Amino acid sequence: MAEQKKRFPFFWVGIAVYVLVFAVLSFVGLKIFRDYIAAYEQSRPGKAMEEYRAELIENGHTDAVVQALSALDPNIRPEEENLRWAEELLREASFPRMLNLSDDSHMVYSVRSRGRQIGQITAVPGPADRFGFRDWTISEESYDFSAFMHSSEATIPADYSYSVNGVTLGREYITEENIPFETLADFYDRYEDLPTMVHYRSGLYLDEAEVQVTDPSGHVLSPDEMTETYYLDNCGAHIRELADEFIPRFLQLYVNFTANLYNSYSYNFANLRPLVLSESQLNLRMRQAAEGFGYTTTKKAEILSMDTLVVTRLSADRYLADITYVTEITGHADPVVIEDHIYLVMYEHKDYLLAEALYNH
Repeated sequence: MAEQKKRFPFFWVGIAVYVLVFAVLSFVGLKIFRDYIAAYEQSRPGKAMEEYRAELIENGHTDAVVQALSALDPNIRPEEENLRWAEELLREASFPRMLNLSDDSHMVYSVRSRGRQIGQITAVPGPADRFGFRDWTISEESYDFSAFMHSSEATIPADYSYSVNGVTLGREYITEENIPFETLADFYDRYEDLPTMVHYRSGLYLDEAEVQVTDPSGHVLSPDEMTETYYLDNCGAHIRELADEFIPRFLQLYVNFTANLYNSYSYNFANLRPLVLSESQLNLRMRQAAEGFGYTTTKKAEILSMDTLVVTRLSADRYLADITYVTEITGHADPVVIEDHIYLVMYEHKDYLLAEALYNH
């Protein structure tokens, strides 16, 4: 009986040692299993992208994002605003894998936001760990926001200003100068210091920006006003009043003369001559024309309609009128309707106008 009592403690000691060894082995096994599972999870290619996205959202951007935004013009919108815009775009982004570009050696992911691809991320596996797994890491990232980038350009008179997003562009944004007006194309060789145009091209900016063209008086032009007609109609209210009075009177007498109304070229010329600058090109042409007139049966020469499109300043005392008019000439036969488009050069002297030259358009 005493011998059984002596053996009893050794039994429980053995049990305790067994439990301890089992616990140690279980702990080591569980730790190895946990490490295995962790290594496996880390070896998934998508894990690298999950970590990349989390870091991107936390930090807002990466150096690659900043580099992609460097093409933008900081004068039009500050760099800080551009970066905030890009961060908002990235918060909305998804990162689908590009299966056609991926294989076991690398995984390529597209960065997409608002229906556009804005970047591309590449992940590659690293060295094998003790379990044979390879951790994937980001090896390359690139961004391209060009789908959201814009620029503006316009050809406007040299004395007008051009602004984008409230910033008036300086001369460094002018890509071409001394661009002739189409309306004045035939007059640059005849008159000095005629107005010309310049071409502005802005730098790049994100999304849409407000673009404005402003004339020398400070008036912001509407899109409908950005035409040669508006640009060149610059003679001032007083000269325009003189022209509106002079042109219809001159044209009717000019039509009477050229149609040789009532076969009375001397009478018609005498009526027209006071409205023409003496010794001018037009005066000389009318004299030559009068000498070549033959017999006519014109008994009516009526201006049916007339439109003065532009009155523009050519020099200190000369102005150009762009005019279209329709006449009806009646002789013995049926009336003939004629449409003409002319440029009339007018000389201003002591508050009245005289015709100096006339060109058919």
